[in-house]
Amino acid sequence: MEYTWLPLGFAVAVLGAMVGVGGGLVFVPALIYIYGFPHPQAAGTSLAVVTLSAAAATLGYWREGKIVAAGGVRFALAGIPGSLLGVYASAHIPASAFRAAFAAILLLLAAILVRNQAASVTGPWRRLWRVVPLGPVRRRRLRTAAGEEYRFLANENLGVVAATAAAFVGGLLGIGGGILLVPAMLYLVGYPPQVAAATAQLTVFSNAVVGAAAHAWLGHVDWHAVLLLGLGASLGGPAGVRLARRVNGRVLMLLLALLLAASAVRMLW
Repeated sequence: MEYTWLPLGFAVAVLGAMVGVGGGLVFVPALIYIYGFPHPQAAGTSLAVVTLSAAAATLGYWREGKIVAAGGVRFALAGIPGSLLGVYASAHIPASAFRAAFAAILLLLAAILVRNQAASVTGPWRRLWRVVPLGPVRRRRLRTAAGEEYRFLANENLGVVAATAAAFVGGLLGIGGGILLVPAMLYLVGYPPQVAAATAQLTVFSNAVVGAAAHAWLGHVDWHAVLLLGLGASLGGPAGVRLARRVNGRVLMLLLALLLAASAVRMLW
């Protein structure tokens, strides 16, 4: 069934480009249930593919000037121990616990997608800044390559905590961790939406590199699958961007939420 890896990578990249879903959320269940990979190999192979896609996205955001460099580097460094611990846990937890954790992530994303159809994302949770005094709140100013200017307050120490947790989940489950990082950047750190997505992508890339390297060291990466899935993804990303302009985004998000919920149920049963 190796001949299906390239079209799978293409399809997942198209979907990801259209709705902003990380490929690992689809690659891992597919590798386990369609191709029969043990969960550590599924996680490691998925992370290696995520590294390729995250590198391209990070480079694009960097050229656009939407990444908070100082915050992004801190979050990336904070994610290193989390990624390594996640990989270690992935190699030692039972398959049933892995499936339960992955199902929980899928249900979380489905809930986020449904919620975002009813209300726009707003942040941050200013009250939490007073309840959890993790250092000073910084004033940030960011000017993009297109001339857009962002001025905002940010509690980046909360982002360090979130980055470590997201990296652990990413290393454990073989996903980039963006599903956790982007809401954290919005609600906890206080970054504007576009800045949150861009800066989180830098951290996702760093987490994926560390996690994939650790999985590879343990022999958990199928490089043939990585090559074909990555090639398909490189072709599908641009196609997804073009297709996104023609598809009703609300309907697509709701259908994706149903698909993720169904996948979560399949993971559990």
